[in-house]
Amino acid sequence: MYEDEAATHRMILRSHKVAFVNDPHYSYRLRSGSVSRDIIDDKNLQDLVRAYKMKIADFTTAWIPTKNVRGRYLAAIKEKLEQTRDQGPQFPGYRECQEVLRLADLNQ
Repeated sequence: MYEDEAATHRMILRSHKVAFVNDPHYSYRLRSGSVSRDIIDDKNLQDLVRAYKMKIADFTTAWIPTKNVRGRYLAAIKEKLEQTRDQGPQFPGYRECQEVLRLADLNQ
């Protein structure tokens, strides 16, 4: 999961030339039973954390500011934690996400 977050920036960083088209050519379809509609589980949360940690590390290595990435990362974690509120903190990914948010609060 979150392969786009983990890979797209790497392709762009390795590209010699990148073009931006300011037209909406992306279509997103939600269907029952799809991964994006499933109940959030431990793997989902751990993949989210792993993808953003990788992205932040890659940006830092390339000397690219990480402020926007960190903001999106924290917003995504908050959203996933809200979605799992009824499931409770029974899995490690939930606790890891809470720890990320706690550390982010300490750094502000």
